[in-house]
This record gives sequence, structure tokens and C-alpha cells, in this order.
Amino acid sequence: MVWISNRNLKNFSQWTLTKNKQNYIFSITPQHYTNSAFAIKSMVCLGMGISILPKWLVQKELDQNTLVQVLPEYSLPLQDITIVYPNSSHIRSVSRKFIDYLVEQFQQVLSF
Repeated sequence: MVWISNRNLKNFSQWTLTKNKQNYIFSITPQHYTNSAFAIKSMVCLGMGISILPKWLVQKELDQNTLVQVLPEYSLPLQDITIVYPNSSHIRSVSRKFIDYLVEQFQQVLSF
């Protein structure tokens, strides 16, 4: 199996999966890696291997059956995300709308 890993992860050559509160740690040797989840998604969609990707990024492909979730009975550790913008006394309205949109989208994804 060809593994595609994200270099931004703390340990890109180790995946921890959980089932029934039991952790299973898999050490892998990635054949491909990058620091872009979007690039990894493209590689997976092209059939170059398998990877761990955020559900919000691949939900459309899962719904269309162009990608298949492997080991759906297992879960992954939760990861924080950070939305940042320049420090300023005024947030542009387009930035505020985008932040509100992201919050709404993530609330929908997290309610799955």
C-alpha cells in the first residue's frame, strides 16, 4: 500500500487510530509527502495512494463515492485549527463574513 503523509503533522510517519477507547499506533513509511492537504487530496483522487484527510475536505468525494473511507469504525485524534488575520483595530467586512462562514461550516461538519 502506498502511503501519503502530511509533513505538517507532529509525527507524519505514525498514525494513531482509536476504536472502543483503545489506541492503535501504526508506524508507516510514506512514499509521498507534502505539507498541503489539498495536494494530498489530489494525489489520493488520482489513485496515488491512501492518506488521512479532514472529512470536511473530502466530504463531497465521499458523498459521490469517488473516494471511500477506510476503517470507518476507527477514529483519529482531534486536531485544533486556527483562523488568523492581521492584528488591526478594524476587521474588513469581507474578512468578517469569511470568518462567520468558516465557523458555520465547521459547526455543520462537527455535528456529523
